[in-house]
Amino acid sequence: MRVAIRPSLILVLFLGLLAFYLFLGGMTLARADTSESPEPSPSISLPTPSPSAEAPNPHLWAKRWAKQARHNRLPLKRLSRCLVRKLPSLERRPGQAATDRQWNRYGHRCYKAAVRFVNLKAKWRRLVFQPVVVNYMDWAPCVRYYWPADKVATAMIVIRTESGGRANARGAGGMYRGLFQLCSSWWGYCGSAGPYNGPANIRAAAKLQRECGWGSWPWL
Repeated sequence: MRVAIRPSLILVLFLGLLAFYLFLGGMTLARADTSESPEPSPSISLPTPSPSAEAPNPHLWAKRWAKQARHNRLPLKRLSRCLVRKLPSLERRPGQAATDRQWNRYGHRCYKAAVRFVNLKAKWRRLVFQPVVVNYMDWAPCVRYYWPADKVATAMIVIRTESGGRANARGAGGMYRGLFQLCSSWWGYCGSAGPYNGPANIRAAAKLQRECGWGSWPWL
């Protein structure tokens, strides 16, 4: 015997179940409001100049940034010599009796110095390896970078005489190229940049002078 189920009865049962679930949800929300809210979980972020983010001990945090500042300052020694500029100084370290606040300030200064040294390195490298050439003396910083200090003056005389400071100079129908007018047998020492690249030509000429002396420029 089949029992006919009216659609109205199905609708009533569905609404009853929906009301029951809504009642249970309201009870759960009420309990959550009365209970204590859990502590927020620590968020993961990029390193920031804050001792709480780096280390609980401000001494260790400050020393870490001081070490980073010294590391970023090392390449500036050679670049400052090439550009004849004053090397930036490091921050003075607090004494043993310094407070946590003083160490915190020292760490912040070291952090700023580390960032400043990175930016200064990029700026000085552009001045050394990508100079705005007006005359041959604009290559002097790059020559100081690759050549010994006692041979820089002679190397600048060679540049002035051979190419006049023009990196794309050619001689003898293209047999000699670049600032130092290197012959074809030495173009390979310029690497992928080629002999017309100023810094590559200067670096290759320095190696040529170390191995063969000044004989490659017999007019000296």
